[in-house]
Amino acid sequence: MPMEQSINRPAKRPAVNDSSLWLSSELAVAAKRAAAFMDGNPASATYGCADRDYWNYRTLTNFSGTTWQQAMLGFAALHGAKHPATNQIQDAELLRLAGAALRWWASIQHRDGSFDEWYLNERSYCPTAITGAGAAISLHLLQGELAQSDAEPALSALERAGHWLAGRNNPDVMNQNVAAAVTLHGLAELTGGKHWRRAAEAKLTRIRLAQTSEGWLPEYGGADLGYSTLALDFLASCHALGDSGQAREIADGLIGFLDQVQGVGLVMPGRLGSRGTSHQFIYGALYFGREDKRAARLAHKWLEGLRAGYAANLATIDDRYFAYFYFPQFALAKRELAKTGSNPKAGEPTQQTVTADQVKSGLLVRCRADKSVTVSRRLGGAVALCSPEALPLYHLGYEVVTEDGKRYSSAAWDAGSSISELGATDTLKTAVNFRAVSSGVPLKYLMVPFQSAAHLLLHGRLSEAFQQAIKRRMVSPDAELPLRLTRTIRFTEGGIEVEDELQPQSDLGKIASVHVASQISMHSPSARQDMARTIEFPSRTCQTIASRLNAGQSASIGWSCSYDGTLGAVATGESGTAA
Repeated sequence: MPMEQSINRPAKRPAVNDSSLWLSSELAVAAKRAAAFMDGNPASATYGCADRDYWNYRTLTNFSGTTWQQAMLGFAALHGAKHPATNQIQDAELLRLAGAALRWWASIQHRDGSFDEWYLNERSYCPTAITGAGAAISLHLLQGELAQSDAEPALSALERAGHWLAGRNNPDVMNQNVAAAVTLHGLAELTGGKHWRRAAEAKLTRIRLAQTSEGWLPEYGGADLGYSTLALDFLASCHALGDSGQAREIADGLIGFLDQVQGVGLVMPGRLGSRGTSHQFIYGALYFGREDKRAARLAHKWLEGLRAGYAANLATIDDRYFAYFYFPQFALAKRELAKTGSNPKAGEPTQQTVTADQVKSGLLVRCRADKSVTVSRRLGGAVALCSPEALPLYHLGYEVVTEDGKRYSSAAWDAGSSISELGATDTLKTAVNFRAVSSGVPLKYLMVPFQSAAHLLLHGRLSEAFQQAIKRRMVSPDAELPLRLTRTIRFTEGGIEVEDELQPQSDLGKIASVHVASQISMHSPSARQDMARTIEFPSRTCQTIASRLNAGQSASIGWSCSYDGTLGAVATGESGTAA
């Protein structure tokens, strides 16, 4: 039976004053929040530790997590800047907090130069590269102002981290490699060592060779929109620390890609990326936007989306990623806004239908006036409808739960499948197999063997191999379900019309439930913090789909959605065109 459903939409965004003033106000609160994470007592043995679970609650973790120390960069970036935070946290206090955080960061480093992120003896590339970059920028910003008791151990630790990073590379996650290049360029600036500059340039050369012809930097085999903005931030820091021009060249391609896939909304449809993240960091876009109109256009939209509360921001992100990314990166953005002295400019609105087709990333964007629809062919035709006045509205495909409680999703990234092109009749077809969703809680049952193994991992390379094996299993399981989604999308004047067909194989087994997927199958801890909306089908429709699959029949679902978020008729049938 036909059904009309209006998707709840947020109210129109409020008028907001100057971007710099708005961000200053946000950072005034954020600085106090970050300070509350830290042990600020100089007499304490854990003075400068920002991992509150470790130094204050004491029994929640057996090591001090490195990611929390990245708050040092937020304090360093705010030090000396004019902003409301100085009315609540004095400038001298920001300097003291930055120095204390740097010194504790140096104290928790392994002798080989690496750091731990998620568990003891992990020796992870990610926090070593990213907090190395944070320490390098902090020391650069605070040169001549830090006490020697803070600066000297931090610089020694940074050099050890640089040596460790120079001989390593993460082919799966490019933003981490760019952060490593920041670390190395920072060392070159701080020490004058030409060998550090050569190591930094070698790192950037590897990144440039890995960059696709479409401009994006691979994140687990595909293009991720949120982590692209973080990579752009790191590229800006690289350029500011004196790279030869490679960082600017890489940034040029990345800016072009982001400008193509942004669409008309104030928030990028991040759930359509390879890691499903919707971060919207603005420092890099502001920095390169001084001379690049595309970057300035992106910065304008992203700032508007942040001010409207559509994107994950300083007030809504969880504590770990607040300390790791949001507080430090937005503090750098505040410094950049203060330098330029003006808000980034908006581009001209689109008055005609424009299609951006990125074949390698799998993203296709159809823009018309103030509406756009984005499709990811790498996620089996997952779609997002966007406008400047609302959060993205997604239909990512389907998630099923089997009788034994295991979850499988059609929103599984496929880096190798052939990509169909948009037909002359504005029709796009995709197909994808369902893959396992990483949803277990391993330490519920495996705490003792896991901790025992972690304590025995004293050799660096062995620790790294163990960490990589754990991550592969936790992030993106390989198991497939004998179930396939074939999707046909038709673009119309008012939105999209979709025909989905779920095709079971003979050994499918029993399906307990079917739902519209709200997340992609990959487990990325920072991906599940945006506030986007998901199209929901009536429970009777989902029950009908499950019943047909359990009877060994294909289930066809026909549905439509307008640009304004109104879900049209949803109908199910056995196969072929929806009844």
